[in-house]
Amino acid sequence: MGFEVKEIGMGDYLPNHFGVLAPMSAEDARVRDVFRGMCFWELTVKENSEQNTAQDIPFRVESEFADGKFTARIEGRVDTITAPQLLEQFQKADGVKAIELHVEKMSYISSAGLRVLLIMYKALDDKSQFKLVGTTDSVKEIMEVTGFDQFLL
Repeated sequence: MGFEVKEIGMGDYLPNHFGVLAPMSAEDARVRDVFRGMCFWELTVKENSEQNTAQDIPFRVESEFADGKFTARIEGRVDTITAPQLLEQFQKADGVKAIELHVEKMSYISSAGLRVLLIMYKALDDKSQFKLVGTTDSVKEIMEVTGFDQFLL
């Protein structure tokens, strides 16, 4: 879904001479075994992914509030820097009964952005009145990994 994952063993980062220049002690062997069992993952965006085409779009949110419905069109990355702008626009609306967010041009959402969506969702008495329109595969994947798909999608 736009990402490539590569598993990298920590043992690959041990010096090649470890235990070669001098006999390996039992402690050294234990350390090496621990490192061989550890790994981390390198996550990169695929070259031709949907996210790559949208990642250069600057953040912008346009919203309107009428008849109890808050509607917003979100573009670009919703992250620690930009999420407060979305929250600020939402907080200006008083008596929100429905929320409709158009996110087809939203390229990424961080935990700060998810927090804002959660605040908006919790503000509704009728949770079924929360709608995300045009969710991209990359944003869906983030929501699936975090569990937000269970109630927002």
